[in-house]
Amino acid sequence: MNKQEQRNYSLLRDDLKALGGQLKSWGQAWGLKVKTTPEGLYGEGLQVWKSHQFLRFTICSPKEMGPETERDLVWGVKIQEALTSAEERLGRWPGGWCRYDKGNQRWEETQVWPFTESVVRQLLNLSDQAKSAIA
Repeated sequence: MNKQEQRNYSLLRDDLKALGGQLKSWGQAWGLKVKTTPEGLYGEGLQVWKSHQFLRFTICSPKEMGPETERDLVWGVKIQEALTSAEERLGRWPGGWCRYDKGNQRWEETQVWPFTESVVRQLLNLSDQAKSAIA
């Protein structure tokens, strides 16, 4: 890993720790459980579950993020629902966060907290009655 890749990886790890803290905060209101998975266990990341539903937030290398050449140094997070294999990808560019738009097959800028909240709600089928954490 070159210096730029190492720096981007370190930034993503820090962001993932912050994301874990935010998910734990949301979890109190939504009845979620959040666990950190250490490095070396099927990809470093987070596990989030509610009853029988289970999400994995896994750190992905640039090669795992997609085919675009512009993302050669971009590390990201793959958010995957364990039972259905539904997945979303979130990449951390030096200038900010982008989400992968599967329909248009391209990366689009996004804000990490609202996007993550939306993905967790969608993949865990959380009702709209659960109050938004981003209010």
